[in-house]
Amino acid sequence: MLLGHVSPADHKDEKQKKDKKDKKKKKDE
Repeated sequence: MLLGHVSPADHKDEKQKKDKKDKKKKKDE
């Protein structure tokens, strides 16, 4: 992960996408 390479907004969006993925994974288990 290259911090500072992406804008904070993009980084936040990436984190939200990841959180959504993780939540879905937990739900499916």
